[in-house]
Amino acid sequence: MIKPIKSKSNKEVIEEFLEVESKLNSKLFWESEYASRHVHKFRFHEINPLLSPLVRIFEKLPVKSEISMISSQEFDYVIFMLIYVWHRSFINDGFRDIRFEQELDSYRETFSLLTPNEEHVIKKIHDLSYEYGISILKLCSLPTQMEILLNGLLNKKIKHEEIKETNFLLPKKADRIKGIEISTHDFNSNIKINWDIAIYVNDDDKVSHIKQQLKETWKESNKGTIGNKNDHEIAFFVAKKECTPSYVLNIIKLQIEAFKQYRNGVITPIIVCKDKALSKDMRKEIKTQKKIVSGLNEQLRITSNQINKHWSYEKGNIRRAVGLLLCDEMNRNSSSAIEEINKLFDSQPAELFEMYYKDYNKPCPENSHSNLSSLSLTRETVVRELYCDIELTKRCILDFKLYHPNDIKSMG
Repeated sequence: MIKPIKSKSNKEVIEEFLEVESKLNSKLFWESEYASRHVHKFRFHEINPLLSPLVRIFEKLPVKSEISMISSQEFDYVIFMLIYVWHRSFINDGFRDIRFEQELDSYRETFSLLTPNEEHVIKKIHDLSYEYGISILKLCSLPTQMEILLNGLLNKKIKHEEIKETNFLLPKKADRIKGIEISTHDFNSNIKINWDIAIYVNDDDKVSHIKQQLKETWKESNKGTIGNKNDHEIAFFVAKKECTPSYVLNIIKLQIEAFKQYRNGVITPIIVCKDKALSKDMRKEIKTQKKIVSGLNEQLRITSNQINKHWSYEKGNIRRAVGLLLCDEMNRNSSSAIEEINKLFDSQPAELFEMYYKDYNKPCPENSHSNLSSLSLTRETVVRELYCDIELTKRCILDFKLYHPNDIKSMG
């Protein structure tokens, strides 16, 4: 007889899955908000001349997406599919997105219908998107109104896990894998680097085993091989002078997880009633989900190594919204930081400022009839933190990158 798994264990798996997914979504959302403001401030003049040619390309194409959507969404989708075809054809970074793979072949045929000039337009729009790691067309849309988002979060009308990222993503060029090119069994890339080590991997290979082999092979002066060339799902070609063994292992971990997601599709957590015994298949599925959650956590750790180090998830969302709200208002009104900070004190509930001074609303020890918020020292502390959020936001927009408070301090 199969003993039922405790419901708490299953519940924990579900909660952890949803928490990690929310954090990944939140990370991508804030990256896109900073990038959007950078595009509107610095790059829109480069994009504007490409819009009319893109519309003409869209109108001439015989293939439209099988997915039901409004016309503006369809335009964004079709153009991104052409960007995706270009990326998959010319950039050997192993990037796959299961949401777009299902229509890849049909859009390859569509891409072949483009003239050389039209291909050049797609290349330009790809290169811009590649620079930001997100469809440049999405970044041309108006950024989110932070006051609405902030009020929604504070009043619980918007849940933190409802913050969603855009779907049209590419790897960011600045974060491009260095010293490694990737090929898969189904899509053999033309390897261009002068590689020293070829690593052939299946998704069930143990990274610890690869680590040991890599350590030994790295010392050799001749070209080395790890794994089976005739039986693999992913191949990594490594130029030792351009990277380190730990960097290579991190890339292998990420690619294995990405390959699993590509192969398995979207993972939906299993909800199991507390009083029901689980079948053997259900137990197996829950075990698989635990591995998936572990893989997502590893992905989060590697790609955003400090995301949990400074702010809690909820606090980070609110403080980033405040920083963007203040910067947006300063730009819109040509006002100073302190002017917008004073407006914030007048317009926002006292609960907001607990994110900056946790005892903000507590009674004064010396006078129970007034709160700590009435003290000048308390306000000065909050104002100082708000200035820090403004500086953080400015740097995130300037570099269109997700920085954390300690990053800014280390920059001086």
